Amino acid sequence: MNEIYLGHQRYGIEAAARLYFNKSARNLSLSDAAIIAGIIKSPEKLSPKKYPERAKAKRDDALKKAYEEGFVSEEDYQKAFKEKIVVSDDFQKSCQLAQHAADDVKFRLKSEDEFKNLKLLFDDEGKNDAWFGFRAVTTLDSNLQALGQEAVNS
Repeated sequence: MNEIYLGHQRYGIEAAARLYFNKSARNLSLSDAAIIAGIIKSPEKLSPKKYPERAKAKRDDALKKAYEEGFVSEEDYQKAFKEKIVVSDDFQKSCQLAQHAADDVKFRLKSEDEFKNLKLLFDDEGKNDAWFGFRAVTTLDSNLQALGQEAVNS
C-alpha cells in the first residue's frame, strides 16, 4: 500500500492521510478512508482539494460498495455518507512550494542504484511521510521560496 500513487506527489495511504487530512492513516474516519480508496484509480482528477464533488462521488461509491459487501454496518455507512469532506488547511502549503525541487529530488533518488530496490516504510507513528516514508533534506529555504513565489505571482 505504500507504493500506490495517491496524487500530489504522494505515495501510500499514510502519506495521503497526512496530506489530505493532516492525520495518521490509523486515525482516519471511515469517510476519509473511503475518499482515499475512491481516488486510487485517478488521483489527480479526483483530488478532494481540487475536485471535491468528484472525490465525494467516488467516496460515496466506495462506501456503498463496502456496505453492500458487508464490510461496514448500515449505521456506520449512513454516518460516513453524511460526513462533510474537510481537507487539511496545510494541503496548499505542502503541494505548491517548490514542486520542481521535490520532483528533481525524487528523480535523482529513483535513479541512484543504492535506492532503486529499497522498500522504505513508515515508522510506527507515520513519520517521515514525504516519499515512501523517506525524508530527503535539501538546502531549499521554504520561507525564501514562498516569498519568491509570491513576488512572481503578483
